[in-house]
Amino acid sequence: MIRPQSHLSRQFVAMAKRCAILYAVMLAIPLATLSISAYRVYAQLTESGSESAAFPVDTEARMFPFLFLVGVIWFVGFFDVELCHGVSRRSFANVGMIANVAIAAATTLILMPVQYAGALLTRTVRSATESQQADLLRSPSGVLLYLQGDRSGRFQFAGTDCPVGTLASRAVCSEPAVVPFDWLYMSMKIFSMMLIVASLGMLAGALIAWAFNGGVMRWSGGSLLLIAVVAVYTVASSWWYTGDTYDEALPRALYWVKNLLSGSVIRYVGTRQVISYVAWIPFVFSILVFTVCAFAVDRMTARREIRPFRRSLIG
Repeated sequence: MIRPQSHLSRQFVAMAKRCAILYAVMLAIPLATLSISAYRVYAQLTESGSESAAFPVDTEARMFPFLFLVGVIWFVGFFDVELCHGVSRRSFANVGMIANVAIAAATTLILMPVQYAGALLTRTVRSATESQQADLLRSPSGVLLYLQGDRSGRFQFAGTDCPVGTLASRAVCSEPAVVPFDWLYMSMKIFSMMLIVASLGMLAGALIAWAFNGGVMRWSGGSLLLIAVVAVYTVASSWWYTGDTYDEALPRALYWVKNLLSGSVIRYVGTRQVISYVAWIPFVFSILVFTVCAFAVDRMTARREIRPFRRSLIG
């Protein structure tokens, strides 16, 4: 019996395997470091007998540099190699785009259960007695309290309201209420963060590869664009750490960009300011960032052919 031929060439399959291995390794490294950090927290809790000896671990921030670097490594380290093996530029770029979405989704699927279990345990500890709290903190599940994800964790709640000018003092603010399907909103936030970081890394890698394959003009232009991409990544990472206060010294446009990244929305109702977290804002913004980066990468890696009207002039 003759099997139907595959439309995928051997070069394309080999490239896809290399890409999958690279992205799997870059995903496994931070997960391994998180596992080591979780064990260290557990050892500190069991040895000292006090939760004050343990330090929180920011699981979301651990993933940022690796998701950024994987796109850079793929487009810089494998671009010329794959082209020499007969892989088209379009296929190379498409595989990189698919891999970035896949690694963002995989990161979300891995971190989401950990973050949500930690959120549920936090609520249990707050409502338990002192003896029950001590038992929970010394148990293996107590490690979940220190694997924090504050950026996505805020989307469990409907928000809160505070008197104007007292946002920094949470004591005078109303208690936030947990919303239904809070795990879904947390997932949207985690995915949006990881997709933005992966998209910027993909764009940075394509910029470097594009500049290396050109002359002085590409070197200078690519360097300026690369500096801009790294600056955006740096600003985005720091803004994900900040709270909800608005610095009036900053332009209003930067404040709205921060809202797009963080998903926090502040409204003023009378003498109170209402802070809510809207998950679809950063989610849609991440898709927009990915689309823009994908378009730029496609243009930089596309083969430049002579247009038909120019061919007639040459002939």
